[in-house]
Amino acid sequence: MTSLLAPGRIGRIGQGRRSGSGSGSSTNLKHAVIYGQSLALGTDPDGASIITTSPVAGHFEFNGGIRPVYDRAGETNPNTTIYPGQITSLVTLQEANSAIDPTTIRESFASGMALRMTSAGMFSSTARGAFTIANLSRTAANHFPNTVTAVLAAKDLCDAAGYGYEVGAVIWKHGEADAAAGTTRSAYKASLTTLRQDLENHFDVAALANVGTLKMLIDQQAMSASTGTWAEIAVAAIELHRAGGGFYCAGPTYHLIFTGANDVHLTSVSTRNYGEKLGLIYQRLLNGQGWNPCHITSTPTRVGSTITVPIHVPVPPLTVDTTLVASATNRGFTYSGANITSVTITDDGTGDNAGVITIELDAAAGGTLRVAYNNYVTDGYLGPTFGSRSNIRDSDPAVTLYDGTPLYNWLCNDQWVVA
Repeated sequence: MTSLLAPGRIGRIGQGRRSGSGSGSSTNLKHAVIYGQSLALGTDPDGASIITTSPVAGHFEFNGGIRPVYDRAGETNPNTTIYPGQITSLVTLQEANSAIDPTTIRESFASGMALRMTSAGMFSSTARGAFTIANLSRTAANHFPNTVTAVLAAKDLCDAAGYGYEVGAVIWKHGEADAAAGTTRSAYKASLTTLRQDLENHFDVAALANVGTLKMLIDQQAMSASTGTWAEIAVAAIELHRAGGGFYCAGPTYHLIFTGANDVHLTSVSTRNYGEKLGLIYQRLLNGQGWNPCHITSTPTRVGSTITVPIHVPVPPLTVDTTLVASATNRGFTYSGANITSVTITDDGTGDNAGVITIELDAAAGGTLRVAYNNYVTDGYLGPTFGSRSNIRDSDPAVTLYDGTPLYNWLCNDQWVVA
């Protein structure tokens, strides 16, 4: 890796505010602050090592790596503050195994994101595997402070180099621990709302990195488990998106490939490819274009035995796909009030991005409509073959640079009460 700043140039890290934002340079780094659980750190072994083997020119990380908390050789306890020697310079972004445990952390989202960005990026991850949101909140030890320290260090290093600096967004990859713990949807939403605000407040004060309304890019965990709380955490993500307040849901992840039975970790290839998707969305947010996934936009309505479901279609037409995602009963929809007899796309969204799915029932009854919500085939599996899933997607023409995998936008996991 090529160092841009010599060790010791970091200056006043941790000693309060600094002025200046590199007005003498045209380089303006957009910091993607990656936070959450182990998926935010990188993939587990899956028969492949790091697959993005070249440095990503024009994008940066700390000299201690994308995961500075985990990259101090000999560090045996990840629940510590960042070792200062890991954040003394900026270097070119380069995927690397963890120095402390090179067998379990490999490809991250960072390179895939960077390769789809037109803005210069800075990437760091201060995530922690298997931690609930309570363990990552402002009042918990180490990881929240580490996240703030990473922003302060990046700002100081950019000031020293004459670069502009901005927190672009927090990339929040999380949910499994709270799902397993039985955290309710309302409690998770409240906790994440508080966390987003706390991060915004600390970034503003600690680093003069005025972020306005801090953007938090989240997604929906894939699931297949016998407890409904897994689905509740996924639904929380799209509900936060619809409510606004700085949250943007990238979409579901049930179409990605996971490493094995009941394993929440993605393969290295899926990690890289999904990183590309995140990078495209992140760049839209940086450009001020906003983002809406393929999702139900408002309460479905019922007339007799017919339910009408309004769908936002990012790139029309809305379509059914049983090739990339194995066929699910009723395209992934379930209904508590009656039996579903058909699920049909009656408006594919062409012209106005407003699609419509029509669901026919065998009785005129209210109930709860769900999509990709615990409709798994075999308990204990994730992903597009057996996991909770939908067969509905848009027609986004984008494909990955890595292997040409389509980057469609799949219908979000969701739940609605229908009168």
